[in-house]
Amino acid sequence: MRFGYSSFYPQFTAFCQSFEGNFYASWGRSAFLKSCFVWWVPLSLTEQEALQRFGAAVRRERTAISMTQERLAELTELHLRTVQKIEAGSINVLITTVQRVQRSLACPWESLLGKGEVGSILPTRALKGKR
Repeated sequence: MRFGYSSFYPQFTAFCQSFEGNFYASWGRSAFLKSCFVWWVPLSLTEQEALQRFGAAVRRERTAISMTQERLAELTELHLRTVQKIEAGSINVLITTVQRVQRSLACPWESLLGKGEVGSILPTRALKGKR
């Protein structure tokens, strides 16, 4: 028996294999996901490109200050593999993780997200202050 879903598992595996491309699951990608029902949200091409631009910016800022991936992982309290996936642009990250990375690199938001994208991530009301 696999996590108590032995009768459901083959159908769900076939369902998962019918999709191609990148998907985001609310609690990450893992072998466990294939054994339980998960809500999947596909990433659009624009979102995938934004994650790749963010990852490249993180790598650029990290190497500019001669910081290793291991040191960035320690400062952000993330696993080394997670930092590697962020820099590769292969995982979707929470805004709180982006904030931890920005603080650890001690760089402005614009250098990580691009000048035009800061406003697209944060609501206008949040940028101007709450009413």
